[in-house]
Amino acid sequence: PHYDSQEEGRIRFKITVSPSGEVKALKAVSYSGQLKLKKAVEESLRKWKFSPKAGGEDQVIVVTYTFKLK
Repeated sequence: PHYDSQEEGRIRFKITVSPSGEVKALKAVSYSGQLKLKKAVEESLRKWKFSPKAGGEDQVIVVTYTFKLK
């Protein structure tokens, strides 16, 4: 995600994906750093699309973003 900050941090999100591949729900399960980093990741994750899954059940995945200054 794009962010205009000189911050470091790590954010872990639990994502629920519908059988059609759409992001159904997001929950930050842990984060360190500024709230604006968390919001930037959340905005990015809401746009993600996944391959459809047969069987009609939601999928749950965990994604971790790490922001480091170089």
